[in-house]
Amino acid sequence: MKLFKKKVGICDKDLVKQFLNITSFIGVICTFLLMFFTIPEEYKNLKGAIIFTVILVLIYIGIWIRANTVKRVELSINNSVF
Repeated sequence: MKLFKKKVGICDKDLVKQFLNITSFIGVICTFLLMFFTIPEEYKNLKGAIIFTVILVLIYIGIWIRANTVKRVELSINNSVF
């Protein structure tokens, strides 16, 4: 039994574009916060990089699952909604 039917591939260009939009927003927020706060020395090594990478992978998988479970899509062309 499958959890969901795969409609969108893992490397879909729209999926990657949406992920890059989210990561750029995260980058802006992190940059803004790091101007005022410092990262403790214990997180400035491999442990911090692994945690950040795992978070990004989980975000990508979440976007992919959401894209595959969408039930309805509205399309707007020249003020007409389909």
